[in-house]
Amino acid sequence: MNGEKKEFIRVCPKCGSNNTTAGSLLIQSSSCFSYCKSCGYEGIFPEVEKNKVEKFKKMLRRKR
Repeated sequence: MNGEKKEFIRVCPKCGSNNTTAGSLLIQSSSCFSYCKSCGYEGIFPEVEKNKVEKFKKMLRRKR
């Protein structure tokens, strides 16, 4: 490894948005539980490497 720190972005598995917020206080200890401000989805959100977000969104569109 070359020492670069990878950046991750939480992405909605339903709509592909990264306009998310942490879930309820009881579940906040789980770093992946969130709420999507774009579509209202609540649940476990994958954290995707910043440079792979567009690839992830394309994969979501193909599944629809």
